[in-house]
Amino acid sequence: MRTVIFQKTPRAHGAMNYKNEAVVKRIVRDFSMSYEEASNTFEDTTRFLVECGASPGTHVPSGRIDLGWHTFLLFTKDYREFCGQYFGRFIDHAPLDDNTCSAVGGCQDS
Repeated sequence: MRTVIFQKTPRAHGAMNYKNEAVVKRIVRDFSMSYEEASNTFEDTTRFLVECGASPGTHVPSGRIDLGWHTFLLFTKDYREFCGQYFGRFIDHAPLDDNTCSAVGGCQDS
């Protein structure tokens, strides 16, 4: 797995500080996490999305980040506005198939 290094643009830096209480509360409800754990999950999810927005290619989130991303996607308007404001484009979420997992060195649910 390669390490992605990127420079923070002012817009991307803002994404690192993005908060959405509705998403965090939904993570708490749907996955029986503490508020702190759900908040950390959402923060890690936005950090992952910054990586996706800054470098092209296939990015494979951890299982926890994927839960956060799926939950954020349920709030479609917020997600669309987040992507547009910080990246100037929509960051698609696509399920991985076995061929993609092999190409990126395997998919692990961690």
